[in-house]
Amino acid sequence: MEFLSLLIFVAGIIVAFLTLYFSPDFGRVKPNKRSLSTIFLSIALAGIGLWLYSIGHPTYIAQPYEGSPEGLYYGPSPTIHVPPPWYANLWPFIIAIGLSILIIPMIRPKN
Repeated sequence: MEFLSLLIFVAGIIVAFLTLYFSPDFGRVKPNKRSLSTIFLSIALAGIGLWLYSIGHPTYIAQPYEGSPEGLYYGPSPTIHVPPPWYANLWPFIIAIGLSILIIPMIRPKN
């Protein structure tokens, strides 16, 4: 549920910035190749940040338990603990970089 709320939050911010960017009252630059490539880069970085957020938790792999058939075992099953990769903790920075790249064309002075 956390991932879904973060996805909606980041998507809302991106849509708000793009609406401001392309609105006729606020728009400072016309959509050219440079501005569109900047927008696609920022959306890709935000997507990578969301992917890093989704893999940033440990994984538990249950191993088969070979107990005696006549008894029941109610304890925790033997598991392998796989920690998240070290780069998964970089998700806030990647999302912030993606959103700041999206803001740059809006605040850049018009040529």
